[in-house]
Amino acid sequence: MKYTIYALVDPNTREVRYVGQTGLTVAKRLQCHLWTARKDARPVYAWMRGLLPAVPIIIILQEIERPAGPVTPGDNSVLRAEIKWMKRFERSPLLCSISRDSRAYRELVNR
Repeated sequence: MKYTIYALVDPNTREVRYVGQTGLTVAKRLQCHLWTARKDARPVYAWMRGLLPAVPIIIILQEIERPAGPVTPGDNSVLRAEIKWMKRFERSPLLCSISRDSRAYRELVNR
């Protein structure tokens, strides 16, 4: 299965505001984000509502092929790639669901 690490970029400032991962196409994932933003209170969705009528620009950062089937406990390659890209944009005001203060972030970013 193909996973995509993507960024949502502010169309006004050109800053990366969100890094995520998906097994969907990026167009479909953006549509999911826009749908969720209608009612969800999380900061990323408040930011998206504040852009209206504009929408974020979605950019593919990396594509990862992973065998289909359940994820084994040691296989965190997609999560590692997502965190790697978060680290690359650490000076940006990211609104990601993975906190930079979380244990998962600290463990994976220091590998």
